[in-house]
Amino acid sequence: MSLSNYDIVYACSELFSIYIIYYFFQSLFGTQIRNKVITISVYALYFVLTIGIHFVANIPFLNLIFTIISLFSISLCYNTTFPKRLLAILEYIVLGFAVELIVSVVTKNAYIEPLQRYEYENEIGIFLSRMVIFWIVLLLGYFSHHRNEQKILPIWTMFVSPCIPILTIGIELLFTTVSGVTAQSVTVSMILLFIINIVVFFLYESLSIAYARAAKATVAEQEKNYYQNQCQLMQNAVEDTRRFHHDISNHFSIVEAFLEGRKTNEASQYLQELIQKEEKKSVLYSTSGNIVVDSIINYKLRSISDWNVAVTVDIVIPTELPIEIVDLSTILTNLLDNAVQALQKTDGKRELKIAMTYRKGMLFIAVKNTYPGKVHYENGEIVTTKEDTESHGYGLKNVESAAEKYDGICQLHHNDVYFDAEVALYL
Repeated sequence: MSLSNYDIVYACSELFSIYIIYYFFQSLFGTQIRNKVITISVYALYFVLTIGIHFVANIPFLNLIFTIISLFSISLCYNTTFPKRLLAILEYIVLGFAVELIVSVVTKNAYIEPLQRYEYENEIGIFLSRMVIFWIVLLLGYFSHHRNEQKILPIWTMFVSPCIPILTIGIELLFTTVSGVTAQSVTVSMILLFIINIVVFFLYESLSIAYARAAKATVAEQEKNYYQNQCQLMQNAVEDTRRFHHDISNHFSIVEAFLEGRKTNEASQYLQELIQKEEKKSVLYSTSGNIVVDSIINYKLRSISDWNVAVTVDIVIPTELPIEIVDLSTILTNLLDNAVQALQKTDGKRELKIAMTYRKGMLFIAVKNTYPGKVHYENGEIVTTKEDTESHGYGLKNVESAAEKYDGICQLHHNDVYFDAEVALYL
């Protein structure tokens, strides 16, 4: 049995379809597969059986049943739930059927008899259908990654990368219109374009994985620094306590001498100075048990211990939160930086209240502080009062961006005395 140009293009298109299915399932289920060898074997078996059915009995209804069984078998290689498997298979079947039907109409062969051999043989049609399906799967994958924040490549790649299949279609259509082009040349060009698309997007995925690993390393390093800061603060507190215990007998002797000499005012003043001195040493404002939160708060507030600020910290959260450390750090550090800056400029009473709660999948963060009473607005939005506006004008915008990432909100309220920033996140 001799192979026609259509048979060759069909075989190559099925190889390309395997990559499409792989990318589709990876976008929905993630990269966690149960067994790499078994997964590769299932994909290979799918290709062999697909080609065999094409040559032996190319009947649409039989192809549909085989595709459903094959997709379900492939989905079993991924760690996911049964409803997600069925939904993914349904999405892909509907997508493939709709695209191939439209392409059949465009290429003047819309008639399909479900129980008879399908005689459709159009190289351009099979090429178009695979490229359009790939383009749609790419869009679905990018939206899924963006929603779940699984990829960290620049946002422009989301718009540029899907253009490659469209350009591929345009190149092939232009090539077929060139006079003197043979059918063999068209077949070779389709095969080359299939290969180019696979290579390009394989390199794209490799780059994306490399970026993700670099991001994880950065987060791990940041978390390590938080642990070190918190441990250092706790160690300083322990050393101060030991030092106080070591000197307590001397302090008692001095107070006793003042009292024996009936110098009660001096004794009282000495005790007050001693208390104030100890209060300024290594204050741990937050002891929630969440290392990241405690470290950020204690580190950011260490500078206000000499400012006579009434600090209230009310934090009820688990030791670990389902939020990226970078985002949590962005929100807390910017809110606390703004609060500390406002307290520094406040001449009257200085108060700072920090509250965090986590319940029913929602994280609430509130920072309330006294401030000088002046808030600058520009186009209806609060802007920085710092001198270096180019460097420091993005604090609240960064908080809002981090909140939007979790479908949350950031609200700001103020009166003549207090400035209140509230953030709610859906985790």
